[in-house]
Amino acid sequence: MKAKDLAKPGTMLSRRSFIKAMGYSLTGLIGLTNTPRGLLNQTSYNTGKPPIIGPSKMSYVVLPDTQYYCSHNNGIFQRMTQWIVENLTTYNIKMVLHEGDIVNDPTRIRQWEVAKEAIDNLDRNSIPTLLSLGNHDAVTIRNPIDFRRYFPVSRYSVLEDRLRSISEYGTYEGHPENAYLKQEVGKHNFLYLTLEFAPRRSVVEWARKVIEKHSHSFVVVVTHLFLYHDGSLSGARHPHNASLYGLTDHYTGEKLWEDLISRSSDIKVVHSGHHVNGPYSAVREGHGVNGNRVSQQYANYQDMYNGGDGWMRMVTVDMETWESKVSTYTPYGDEWSSDPLENFNVNFDRWVS
Repeated sequence: MKAKDLAKPGTMLSRRSFIKAMGYSLTGLIGLTNTPRGLLNQTSYNTGKPPIIGPSKMSYVVLPDTQYYCSHNNGIFQRMTQWIVENLTTYNIKMVLHEGDIVNDPTRIRQWEVAKEAIDNLDRNSIPTLLSLGNHDAVTIRNPIDFRRYFPVSRYSVLEDRLRSISEYGTYEGHPENAYLKQEVGKHNFLYLTLEFAPRRSVVEWARKVIEKHSHSFVVVVTHLFLYHDGSLSGARHPHNASLYGLTDHYTGEKLWEDLISRSSDIKVVHSGHHVNGPYSAVREGHGVNGNRVSQQYANYQDMYNGGDGWMRMVTVDMETWESKVSTYTPYGDEWSSDPLENFNVNFDRWVS
């Protein structure tokens, strides 16, 4: 049963109602750990709206799978990016990340044009935007021709020229599906890293070297396939796993956690999407081998009416206390979610700048 089967046309489906209808436990999806170190300091807020931004706070926005906005051409993707432009100062938004599956059918030029129109709005307004490659974004996943054509690496060089906050960018083998942006916010360094769908071993090794080179940065990773919608790490047992797409050299979410994510004390957050037919959001909080906290967040609303109803994620970080407030908002419905899977905070108390 899909989300759209649980709602009447023209209505928004409550994430809480969906989870209950599907038989999932809210508490069972919050505070899960990857190691037996116990639960983290993750607290839900009574209101979904983020706090007023002060001089010590910055935000970044995460766009979940937008594929149906592009195939339906319903204007919601454009509305989402326009809201970001209009609220850039209000929430001190410094970066936008996309979880992948930008389009639904990579052979349809019009879908790429719709996506480009939405992303171009961010580019025109000099808002750094890092895009992840989803399985729907390429006919051949290891050779995503149209993804590279519509969102080339040259976008990052332009940003570096325009914005003093972007101090460096880099790619693996010169392609945008594996790339990073380094950003200076106040006295602190943030490193945003995107990894291809089910990354190859060589890509994971490249990512490790990038993170080591920029040690003591606040590292945020975005990749399309990592966390399953029940809060577990994605693996071969899950539907829509990477092997179904003909990939042999690839990392599952389980392997990526074991070999890369958990081994770096600088990685703070991992964002992913991809999976369907379950809860729209899941959170897994784990400790790396150095005792650092890692918030792993899944969000994908494509099964809702209108391809997702415009829901997107915003993470606000207090650079004095390193407490992070996670909020979820839709400019299409002008609503902040109060669901505890979409509205909570995590304190990264082990990070040292």
